[in-house]
Amino acid sequence: MNEINSTSRLVDYSSDEESSDENAITTLIPMRNNSSFTDIVSNHNDTQKSDFLPLPLEIKQMYKNTEDEEAVEDSSKHGGKIRSFPHERGVWATYVYIEYNPESAFYEMIENLRQTASSHNIEMQVPEDFHISLTRTLKLRHHWIVPFIDSLKAKLCHFYQFKIIFQTLEVYEKKGKRKKRTFLGLKVHTGYDQLLKILRKVDSCVEEFKLPIFYKVNS
Repeated sequence: MNEINSTSRLVDYSSDEESSDENAITTLIPMRNNSSFTDIVSNHNDTQKSDFLPLPLEIKQMYKNTEDEEAVEDSSKHGGKIRSFPHERGVWATYVYIEYNPESAFYEMIENLRQTASSHNIEMQVPEDFHISLTRTLKLRHHWIVPFIDSLKAKLCHFYQFKIIFQTLEVYEKKGKRKKRTFLGLKVHTGYDQLLKILRKVDSCVEEFKLPIFYKVNS
């Protein structure tokens, strides 16, 4: 049985690489009774205009064949995960989640599961961090980042902190265009109703930008 306090992060991944960490900007959403609820992080390239001398023609020709190439995807950097949509300039792969910092008993359970899977010739990949998803991966345009954060802040700042306790394991399947992924998740036992209220608020924020809301089957 695992317990966490509800704290949420928004992560905006670079349109060039799913794990870009450039220029992180952190905003804290205030909560009632001085309790912090949501720590919003948006990682994006804040390109500043500068005056440069024009490049010589010889240098331009060195890179003329690479200017329009799509970003090469290396799924090994992301635990075998691949993009759910192709690279698009100015679009950020974004999702909202509640961060979970496990205790030692959680890692013991993970190791037991990994060994059990290995005994059946199943390779179980363990993520570096754990979380509760509140959205699917969204295509957020660069100029939507600030309005999206502001909308989340307005909708979530009135929630009190609450505890979430996990109890049982559940097997999930995610079918993509190119491959199917199977993963294990923990079902929420305590705090489900409060979590569902937050999920609905996040869904309403996502709908403001005409983006797909979270999956109907949630646990």
